[in-house]
Amino acid sequence: MRKRLAASGYMSDVDSDYNPNMPETEIIPDRAASASLGVPVTYIANGIATLVGGLKMLPNKYTDAAGHRDDIQVKLVPEENKNALEIDKLMVRNVYGEVIPMSKIVNVKQGSTLLTITRFNRERGIGTLTIKKRGIDVSPEQLRSRLALRGDDEATLVLTRVADEGVALLVQPF
Repeated sequence: MRKRLAASGYMSDVDSDYNPNMPETEIIPDRAASASLGVPVTYIANGIATLVGGLKMLPNKYTDAAGHRDDIQVKLVPEENKNALEIDKLMVRNVYGEVIPMSKIVNVKQGSTLLTITRFNRERGIGTLTIKKRGIDVSPEQLRSRLALRGDDEATLVLTRVADEGVALLVQPF
């Protein structure tokens, strides 16, 4: 069904991963605490992005004596990157070169989100969203408030079931 909808040309971004409780971790810098400890917010953002998401150290490639070149990537090992509570173990340097625990300068907020749908709406500038649901237990008003709609375009979100699987269809007029 999904393949036929996508192939029709009438639908874009046919997403079968609708999950209203997708886990989300918000990391909110404590600006007062970070300023008092000499840690710019950009240091916090760059540190988290590097350790959690990874950073390739390009164009600095390592070349061994035999001439073999390897990319160098900085990232937490999977055992250290299991959940949001692991952020308490992260450290960042301040402008004075001192090492500061990330837990002293950020607040971690656990929640749930509609990650894919929110991202698509933001990318397309969707500000008005009509929500149609069939066989999905969700309140359109609550869902709409969680999507943080911004923009001038409009779309329709169809939430339904196909073979006992939740499907979200984001439909925009031609």
